Amino acid sequence: MENSQIIVQPNENGEVIIRKGEAAPAVDNRHIPIKIKANILAPFEFWSKRNHLYSKDRVRVDYCIHTRNITLVANEHSQYSDLISGSLSINPDLEGLGIGQKQMSPNEMAKFLKTKRHLFRDQDAHKNIISELSNLKAKIEAEIEACRDDRGNKTNSIRKQVSSNVPIEFVLCMPIFVGFEKKEFKVEVCLDSTDSSVTCWMESIEMIEILEKEKRDIILGQVEQFKQEEIACIEH
Repeated sequence: MENSQIIVQPNENGEVIIRKGEAAPAVDNRHIPIKIKANILAPFEFWSKRNHLYSKDRVRVDYCIHTRNITLVANEHSQYSDLISGSLSINPDLEGLGIGQKQMSPNEMAKFLKTKRHLFRDQDAHKNIISELSNLKAKIEAEIEACRDDRGNKTNSIRKQVSSNVPIEFVLCMPIFVGFEKKEFKVEVCLDSTDSSVTCWMESIEMIEILEKEKRDIILGQVEQFKQEEIACIEH
């Protein structure tokens, strides 16, 4: 054994600290922890192919319905445990519609929906609502001009004109979540009138109900597969 020289330098307080005990185990590059973030199906797909590599009593599944996440934790007592996370992502086409969020003029909504024809169940319904929204501005201006004598009556007349000329509902057909089957749901066009303008936005109670039910069914369906494998599952 060659002679080696150890240089000891005190810290800023003039102290020399000597620690005893075992050092952390060296990381074996052949067993670098696996960290994967993918879709909601990934954790069980990984487990179904690699379960022979792990002891079930050192494996658990963490999940949260609210945040739409599932995480498979393998070798949970090791600082080098493997983590396979899956998330349930909302369809970008659905998010882009801004249902219950975006407000715009009738003409702006007509232009916006014109590019969304592929999401409509009925192409004729798409054509009709685009036409009505495009023509609504001129109709409202004419109604305002005809009712200038009475401010209160004018507002009521505008609302009546809006309600009688625009199709209130249409049906969209698309996946709610990425990677899953299409769903149909009704969307309502809501309008609010002032003395000089009309604002539009979309609402859909059916979409919200389908989203909440499907979210719960998908996540609990994945968790059930782990439970059948006798894996501990913890809800957060």
